[in-house]
Amino acid sequence: MKRIIITFLILAFSGCATVSKKENTQLQQLQSRIGYLEQELRKKDAEINNLDEELKTYSFYEGKPGMSAKNEDMYSQGQLSVSQIQRGLKNSGFYKGAVDGKIGPKTRTAIKDFQKANGLIADGVVGKRTRLKLQKYL
Repeated sequence: MKRIIITFLILAFSGCATVSKKENTQLQQLQSRIGYLEQELRKKDAEINNLDEELKTYSFYEGKPGMSAKNEDMYSQGQLSVSQIQRGLKNSGFYKGAVDGKIGPKTRTAIKDFQKANGLIADGVVGKRTRLKLQKYL
């Protein structure tokens, strides 16, 4: 009877060890996967930080058609307001419309014409170079 009980206990404990080894293997696989995902996350974070830094080097302004004066600060990013852009274009002779704080087709055309006349890329975006040239007329 003792032998049966001892055999039973040995089989029971060895079965637990087998389950434990299988669980341990699964745990190691999960930990390895988590480590890989954390490494990928760090790479993506670094990529985002690099893109953020690169974006900071571009001082750009993308006006939206019909943008009102209350929204202009959001898009000008602390640079020239739409009204200032229009005023500078008007003072330089490139804009004939009203200074209304809205980027419309006339303002866009004036920006492109101003850029062409000043040897800049005529993309209609008031970036750092365009802003510097335009500030002379404010």
